Amino acid sequence: MLNLSEDVYCALGRVVVGAAYFDDLLAGVVIRLLDSDNAGIVIAGQSYSYLDQAARALGKKTLSVDLNDELVSLLDDVKPLHIKRDLVVHGIWLPHPDEVHKIWDDEPSISQHLTLRKRRWKTDLHGEFISLNEIMNLAAELEIMADRVKELLTRTW
Repeated sequence: MLNLSEDVYCALGRVVVGAAYFDDLLAGVVIRLLDSDNAGIVIAGQSYSYLDQAARALGKKTLSVDLNDELVSLLDDVKPLHIKRDLVVHGIWLPHPDEVHKIWDDEPSISQHLTLRKRRWKTDLHGEFISLNEIMNLAAELEIMADRVKELLTRTW
């Protein structure tokens, strides 16, 4: 196993928690759009992709044009963050090719990593180089998106 620094593990944890929190808030949006006491039963355990598609479809049918445009804008903004989240959470971590020699160091000192992941229904690998700062920025951006969803949820529809 690749020896990642504690800072990288901590930043990954922030990404995981931030994405889960966002997904939970997005589930709240879908439940509110369904406007049913039983909506939580249908939404429980659904994936981000399902929630995204459901929010888009229900918002178009239920919300005012302005509010729906705002919801779609938020969903469009978060989509690339979720793609990156999937890559860092589910990807295979490798050292950057310039830092392969560091994998034998006693203390983790790799500053940039390569994450690789197969995409559903595809045979090729998708990968990106990512640094600790990029992981921390991803976590911060997910927190900002969660705040946008919370603000949306507190409004009158």
